[in-house]
Amino acid sequence: MSDPLLSKLLMLNPENTASSKFRESFPSIFPLIELLPRIVAKENVALIQAIDDQWRSIPAKFNELDLKLPVDKFWSDLNLLEDYQELSQFALDTLCIPHSNAQCERVFSHVNLIKTKIRNKLVTEIVNGNLLAAQHIKENGSCINFKPSAEMLSKFNLTMYKKINVSTSAFAAVPNDSDSD
Repeated sequence: MSDPLLSKLLMLNPENTASSKFRESFPSIFPLIELLPRIVAKENVALIQAIDDQWRSIPAKFNELDLKLPVDKFWSDLNLLEDYQELSQFALDTLCIPHSNAQCERVFSHVNLIKTKIRNKLVTEIVNGNLLAAQHIKENGSCINFKPSAEMLSKFNLTMYKKINVSTSAFAAVPNDSDSD
């Protein structure tokens, strides 16, 4: 990988984290921390040292950890251990960084398909509902056998409709001359 950040993200893979062979190439997590100054400021030397110390002590704990877990679950579970909170929080924050804007662009394209010139008055809730419905259909193949949950059904009531304040409407009553007497 030519991207320095993506190549160093391999450090956060649970199996690499505990591997002594992988650790020969990456004995310290400092190179990854350096690439992410907005997650850990360079001036925060104490936090950087704590994260690196925790990184270096993981191989001693690796037989207590489930290395086959998905990456986010591994670091989330490690966050529950008091001795690894700074390292696990750094890892989770790092993993939250979008490494591509492709998914965001896809969502914007779907919104543009839904909210056309003719349908420009759609409120956010309706657009969001259409996006979620399209996602459900994509994941499940169709909507033919869709069964709404009890929670969904409970939301279908009068509170889902917004009320228009007539006094601020453009059609509010205008006083006529006879009212000024």
